[in-house]
Amino acid sequence: MEEGESILDGAKRELLEESGYEAREFILWESQQPLSKIEWSVYIFIAKGLTIKKDNLDAGEKIEHLPVTFDELIEIGIQDNFYEKEVAIQFMQAKYDPQKKAQLQELFKSL
Repeated sequence: MEEGESILDGAKRELLEESGYEAREFILWESQQPLSKIEWSVYIFIAKGLTIKKDNLDAGEKIEHLPVTFDELIEIGIQDNFYEKEVAIQFMQAKYDPQKKAQLQELFKSL
């Protein structure tokens, strides 16, 4: 987040800058403070209703858009090299618990 920016406005700006997309809806999926000794919060949003708004990404951004199924998303989320360790446990739970999978699938369902 930039100074004076709300959490949601920061998420909207980062989505546009990092991917070129804007979204009609943002759902706060996860909020954590992973470290107790420093002020550092992690907010993870699910963006729905995406439209491409910007073809040219910021300098240095090398992002490939890769459409995946829900099951493929779960498999990506449980790999050792998956960056967002804060939510990897939820993907793991969804893989092995049908109720957790149904809840997560509902959350990720398109508009």
